[in-house]
Amino acid sequence: YIFIFFTIIITLLVYNVMIYAFTGDDAYLYYVIYLFGVIIFQAMYLGVAQLYFLSNAMTVEITKATFAYISVLVIPIILFTREFLNTPQFPRLDSVLKLYLYVSPIIIILSYDNILFNLNIIAIFIPLGLTIVFTAAYALYNGEKQAKFYIAGWTFIIVSLLVSILKSLGLIEVTKYFYYVNEVAFVLEAFLFSIALAHRIKLLAQEKNDINQKLINFQRGEQSRLRNL
Repeated sequence: YIFIFFTIIITLLVYNVMIYAFTGDDAYLYYVIYLFGVIIFQAMYLGVAQLYFLSNAMTVEITKATFAYISVLVIPIILFTREFLNTPQFPRLDSVLKLYLYVSPIIIILSYDNILFNLNIIAIFIPLGLTIVFTAAYALYNGEKQAKFYIAGWTFIIVSLLVSILKSLGLIEVTKYFYYVNEVAFVLEAFLFSIALAHRIKLLAQEKNDINQKLINFQRGEQSRLRNL
């Protein structure tokens, strides 16, 4: 199951890297960084990195900085959300997302080896998840068609994050019954986000064709007007 998970995520990573290379769209860049963060996070969370790549000393240091590798998921997804949903058009919601961008590095520093915060501070990301879902719904309401895929994909991540948070707080132990809940959520989310990005290309191409058609109609109108003159 772990091998299949990493194979799927790495394949989607390569796929989106190639699309970014051809399109230059920042949304793909942020999503590629996010998928890379998923690989790092799950490698640490499942113990794969510690088993195959890290020495005991490195494992101890990384354990002290647990919140840091959790943030490799959070920061790219905020950047991806802002770019993909064009959140600057919604100033209040965008300001909340930017606030998390500024606060996350501070929490990373203050959470190292429990200097000021322990791992329970991860609960601060629950409002972020709800804000992202609300932002996507609001964007869909305001005509951002691609937001529907985003909402569907993010729902799986919300469930996964809630399970992880509740587990870290000792409130629930879902993984005892379904151990790979996080991996399944990440794979489903990655598929839906990749579909959403492909749909984004279709929408951009359609917008370009519409603009070209308007330009052609304008030119024809101008030619007719000049003939009349």
